Amino acid sequence: KYPKLKVCLDHMGNPRKVLGDDLLEDGIAVNPNVVPNSEELQQWRRGMKAMSQLPNVYVKLSMMGYAIPGWKRTLPRKSLLKSLVREVVSMFGAERCMVAWNWHVNHAISDGDG
Repeated sequence: KYPKLKVCLDHMGNPRKVLGDDLLEDGIAVNPNVVPNSEELQQWRRGMKAMSQLPNVYVKLSMMGYAIPGWKRTLPRKSLLKSLVREVVSMFGAERCMVAWNWHVNHAISDGDG
């Protein structure tokens, strides 16, 4: 209805559940999983591909510790995050991606932006 309205998706479209919850059921132990949930990943990809087809939609590459909880704990998690960032840039093009960080706030609610 409003094709000229610019929209920005935050935190890479929130692929937050691709590795499952950050904490295990006890609420204390950290989830060691490094293998993405294929259903969650495919759902995120479908949504991002659909949004990338709309020229008025932009995406913010930000708050990585929220988007992929625990991303800096292991090399496989870091690799996953890097691959998702590259995938987003490939889908949207660099001209519709922006980088943002707010480390002093982000670090209080996630494991920071590194």
